[in-house]
Amino acid sequence: LAFVLALTLSFASARFEERRLGTLTEANAIGTAWLRAEAVGQPRGDEIARLLKEYAVLRRTDVVTGNDEAALARINQRVSALQNEIWGHVTALTRAEPNPVNASLQAAVNDVFDATTAERFAFGFRFPPQMVWLLLGLALLSMGALGYQLGLRGRPLRLIAALLTAAWTLVIVDILDLGAPRIGTFRTPPLAYDWTLSGMQAPIPVPPVPATAR
Repeated sequence: LAFVLALTLSFASARFEERRLGTLTEANAIGTAWLRAEAVGQPRGDEIARLLKEYAVLRRTDVVTGNDEAALARINQRVSALQNEIWGHVTALTRAEPNPVNASLQAAVNDVFDATTAERFAFGFRFPPQMVWLLLGLALLSMGALGYQLGLRGRPLRLIAALLTAAWTLVIVDILDLGAPRIGTFRTPPLAYDWTLSGMQAPIPVPPVPATAR
């Protein structure tokens, strides 16, 4: 039982860490693309920056949304529509002016979409039912063996049995909680998106040319 508890806890913790780091990667990618769109300027660049801000809000909403299939479907549909719209503007920019600046924006937007796919995959991953049944089965077997051994003693140790049962139950609940992306108390924090959105509140100010450079 101890081996299975350690194995499943490590597995669930790795999945939780994957989701958590995925939000940071995606938020950083969105922030980078937004900065490059602001640097490009002109109407299409400004529109890409505006759409990326809406995109970041949607991705944050997706992360904090619970196990609501209808809401998640609406979010994913809007995310796909935004991806097509953003990529359309990037394509138009690249075709009109195939320069390194627009190429860097195209690469940044592509990184955003790749990070979104990776994060959606991480959130869509479910705890394997075989591991759940293995964990529960071994827990019940261990509790039965413990009760049998205590019965052979002829003197029940109710306190020890209760403490072990409570400890095993707590660990199993935490493992299942870590492995569930949209239910329970161990939820992926949206802080990375909040920090990125806070930097998108106003356009990047362009300072005047320094007097020494004139």
